Amino acid sequence: MSFQLHYDVDQLKKFGRALADVAPRAIRDAIERWTARVMMMAVQVAQGLVPVRTGALRASLYAQQSGFARWEFGAWMHYAGFVEYGTRFMRARPYMRPAMRMVRERFGREIVPEVVDQFLGAVRT
Repeated sequence: MSFQLHYDVDQLKKFGRALADVAPRAIRDAIERWTARVMMMAVQVAQGLVPVRTGALRASLYAQQSGFARWEFGAWMHYAGFVEYGTRFMRARPYMRPAMRMVRERFGREIVPEVVDQFLGAVRT
């Protein structure tokens, strides 16, 4: 049993669909590399934010690709959702949603411009 937070990067999904038939393979590969980098960054940020008692929850965090520019971000521990959202007995201690917000901001600031530059470079050649 695992807790998953599904996160689709809408801008990149639309961009990816538009490129699917016309983009050179190099651009699609670059998008795959960039999305992998973003999701690995999200795991690292979440590992820094997650409350630690035994370290099991932190060790269970993962990101797994489920399609083009589509990833699952979650934790394998059965209580991961209780920590993220809280219960009536315990306050929420979010770590996944804040990690995705932080990474999304960096994504928009750094990675999207890289993708656009790569695309424009390929179109010009």
